[in-house]
Amino acid sequence: MKITSTSTLILLSMLLLFSCMTPEQALQKGHYETALRLAAKQVENGKDVQNNQWIMQTSAAHIINRELESKKALVNSPKVKDWIKARKSYYKVLKHLWQVNTASHGAILTEYDNLCSIKKELDFKIVDYYYQRGMQQLDKFYKEGQKSDARSAYYQFDEAIKNGGKTYYNNLEDLKEESHQNGIVYYVGDRYIIGSSLFLKPLPSGADFEPDCDIDIDYGLHTYSTSTSSSSQSYSAEVVVGHEEVKDTSGQVTLRAIYEEVHATVTTTEVTVTASTWTEINSRDLTGQCTVSSHSFHTSVSDSCEEIEISGDDRAVPAGVSEQTCSELSIESQLSIQLDDEVERQLSGWF
Repeated sequence: MKITSTSTLILLSMLLLFSCMTPEQALQKGHYETALRLAAKQVENGKDVQNNQWIMQTSAAHIINRELESKKALVNSPKVKDWIKARKSYYKVLKHLWQVNTASHGAILTEYDNLCSIKKELDFKIVDYYYQRGMQQLDKFYKEGQKSDARSAYYQFDEAIKNGGKTYYNNLEDLKEESHQNGIVYYVGDRYIIGSSLFLKPLPSGADFEPDCDIDIDYGLHTYSTSTSSSSQSYSAEVVVGHEEVKDTSGQVTLRAIYEEVHATVTTTEVTVTASTWTEINSRDLTGQCTVSSHSFHTSVSDSCEEIEISGDDRAVPAGVSEQTCSELSIESQLSIQLDDEVERQLSGWF
């Protein structure tokens, strides 16, 4: 942000105003944060402690009342996300008050505790919201037998825990685990290497219950495609092609090199080979609980190599540059392994 000269003057004026202001003046003018800070500094330095403690307590009370009033709509909202916003704001104010309270040796402990109690009430309101929704979903599972309800309960209990729910309910972990176990979808198929996720697992060996899904993986054939991109660079150089005798005016004979200008073109071609395949997941719902739908996906991996071709006189080419070729068949062999690994990775992530 660009600060103009006018803005600078206003800022300096405000700084000068507050630097010359006493805690009493700041309180009278409604500058409660400034009054709190100035009074705390006085208390810390042992100056007029009793009066400055009163200024701190009064300022803190105003700050808290203003915070509560500004967040009233959020707290009274029917949406839990609004309650969480209000709680976050309360926490910021509490953090500031605690720093001041610590520096002043507990001068505003009562005011701090008041806001802390209000925040704790909001904490419980948030936790209880998730707890009650979790219980409703778990009860619905037991009544109707739908595993999706158990999974919903799991996530509600998890949110309750994330929001400090263990402070209020000591059975949250048990309820979360109960919901998890009841929400798992079990599958059978000709391949078990696709693994498992939180709510999708292979049917355990010797299980006394039926699987929910019958899953078959159809691995497609590998196909390969090649693309190229070329660029050329021209070079020239003077090279010695022989020598000739030269006689100076005194009759002395010396050898002088004979130069010839040679030219060459270096063409560099990047060869990119791409291996790809389609994989199909065929799923059959056996119990009405299967969450896996039939699906197919495309997977591809690529690798490149560089070919260099020199035309003309290679004496014009800089040192270190030489012709080279690459083997597409070698790349395809490497890509085949990479492609299989990538398919398995995508399968694991998809499940």
